Amino acid sequence: MNNDREKLVELSMRDKVSLQFILQAMFVFWFLAISPESMAQQVVIGRITDTNDGTPVPGAAIFIANTTIGTTSDESGYYALTIQSEGSYEIVVSHVGYRPVFHKINTPESFHQINFALDTNEIAEVIITPCGNYRKRDVDLFWRRLLGEKSSKRGMEILNPENVYFCQNGDQVLHVSCKEPIKIVNHETGYHIRYVLESFQHDYRTDESTIYGKPYFEELIPQNSHQNLRWEKKRQEVYEKNPRNC
Repeated sequence: MNNDREKLVELSMRDKVSLQFILQAMFVFWFLAISPESMAQQVVIGRITDTNDGTPVPGAAIFIANTTIGTTSDESGYYALTIQSEGSYEIVVSHVGYRPVFHKINTPESFHQINFALDTNEIAEVIITPCGNYRKRDVDLFWRRLLGEKSSKRGMEILNPENVYFCQNGDQVLHVSCKEPIKIVNHETGYHIRYVLESFQHDYRTDESTIYGKPYFEELIPQNSHQNLRWEKKRQEVYEKNPRNC
């Protein structure tokens, strides 16, 4: 069971893996995590600071990739997370204006102290100015590769597409970046997703994409019992369709 859980949380968005697949894996992880044999706790604490001057960074998002486990740093930069199971995990730290940090916990321990120093995000600033000549096909391709489908109010809906930057300098390679998490609502399963995009490249000459990032899931509040039952049914369907569920 632990080996299966470790494989699931290792999932990234490399090699055309869409959020649909990540969502399936997240459900498997959730069912494994709440099983009686998986109830060992891991506590993670630490502080988020600025690399340049060592000052605290309040309001940073710290979460366990591909799960609903997350928190924010306080005014002094401190944070605390509790993971209700053993296994290996990846912590993601995100804050507007800073480059995201990805850190793997490979050895289960009851207590971890992990501090993070964040670097200013200058990459997106560099590519915005010279890279305004992108096309609609570039935008459509990126969302298809990320979501596994087109953005819609019935399925996966993008809430902040204006914050995503596209760049192609005539070399037939598309680059995409975002200085803040991409906000997505999955209307079918009732989740708000914050996707921290580290990098995306698509080579039109080979039709190959390289994409790396991590999602954080938050459950939406249902408007009524009917909607809640519909979400629960869909989540169960997604879980049962996952090929790893055996």
